[in-house]
Amino acid sequence: MKKNYFLYLVLALVSTVWVSCQKDDVTGDSSLEASDAKATLTFDVPQSIVETDTTFNIKVTLDKPQIADIYIPIHTSGTAENGSDYAIEDVIIIPAYYVTASKQFKISNDTDIEQDETVTITIGDETVANVDFAQQSRTITIQNAVSPVLDLTFDWDATVTVDGAEVSLCDEVDIDIYVFDADENDLGIYDAATGACPEHSVRDWEDGEYYLWANLYANAVHPADGSVVNFPITITASQSGLFEGDTYQQASTNVIKSSDPSYEEDGSGVFKPVAKITVNGSNYTITPIQ
Repeated sequence: MKKNYFLYLVLALVSTVWVSCQKDDVTGDSSLEASDAKATLTFDVPQSIVETDTTFNIKVTLDKPQIADIYIPIHTSGTAENGSDYAIEDVIIIPAYYVTASKQFKISNDTDIEQDETVTITIGDETVANVDFAQQSRTITIQNAVSPVLDLTFDWDATVTVDGAEVSLCDEVDIDIYVFDADENDLGIYDAATGACPEHSVRDWEDGEYYLWANLYANAVHPADGSVVNFPITITASQSGLFEGDTYQQASTNVIKSSDPSYEEDGSGVFKPVAKITVNGSNYTITPIQ
């Protein structure tokens, strides 16, 4: 009887272990089976882009989820630089049990004066596993952005000697810049007709021709010996993305002099030509008036 009891006990223990092992084998198992999926790329970006702050999505979609993460590398090459001209990460990761993931491709705006640049984005390579995905490339030309705004500075500052003392023309002389059309009509553009020295104008000009004339508003430079001091104007012009700090000198025959009447001295109608601005779209031509 004891032998039979011992046999029953052994059989019961074996049965318990077998059932326990069966339960451990199925706990946490996924219903998915390991098999390659087919991947589709969505990357709608023009072949040519003006460098403005713009974002595009690179998206990869699987036709069925996978039981492991899918890694799809991104490689870049070209004359444009990642991190300054554009920004993109180096891999798209589709997590296990998901069917899609994306990364952003960002174009950056800057004020640098530069030639058009290119970036080739290659998505996928030989390291891609567990997915049917052929390597694909896109080449994008990034065009230099040109601002339509013309930045002008009119400066007549200098240190001169008057009656044995050094004086700053910016402190003693106020010159205003007026804008006229070809028929000498005042266009009412007084950006550079203030009390500042230098005068400054930042404007998006409409197409046409504009004539800049200078008026002596106030002048405290009157040499006692009767000598004459010239107040020549230097124009500094910049257009973001196209040129920066180009300078033009007012013709010597047109400079305002200390002997000229100021606006305060009945010189409100006395103007001296400075420069002509020709505008065609975002193209500006500045020509000193002789």
